[in-house]
Amino acid sequence: MLFYVVYIGINKQMSVNSRLQPRILVIQRLLDNPAEYNSFMNCIFSAQKLNCLMDGLLLSGSGDSSALQQACYLTGGIYSRYSTSNDFSHLLLVLIDKYLSSRCTRNLLAVPVQDTVSFKASCSCHHRPIEFAFVCTVCLSLTCEVPAVDAEGNRMCRACNTAVGAPETNPNPIV
Repeated sequence: MLFYVVYIGINKQMSVNSRLQPRILVIQRLLDNPAEYNSFMNCIFSAQKLNCLMDGLLLSGSGDSSALQQACYLTGGIYSRYSTSNDFSHLLLVLIDKYLSSRCTRNLLAVPVQDTVSFKASCSCHHRPIEFAFVCTVCLSLTCEVPAVDAEGNRMCRACNTAVGAPETNPNPIV
């Protein structure tokens, strides 16, 4: 819901001032919640459409956020982790040092570059990272299992409850 409000605000301001270079800073305390993966990916696509940088800071002692990594990579933003074992008194310095600079200034600074980005998606049925998936043609949700068949014999998407294919269709996962 918050990203939707941010998107409306950015879109409204872009219509008033076309020279605006919007940025979003996402500060994440916990690791990814797979149930929110589809919503977060929609936010990333909206940010791309608006040419908006999404920067991400993960406040976690261990692990990475693959969704936040993807957001930063796809929109040209900066992703970094701040270990919670560090004293939070340095957090303001990190925020100013890495995230305050404009898009043009970042080209002149030594900003952190992502070495590797995990592009694994999460299935909408079990919320686990997957490599192969069945894709709903309506809502683009991913499932790790063949969609179930309803009483009329149509395959139904678990996320949007739409018939996604005829029963005689032999579903193959997307690689």
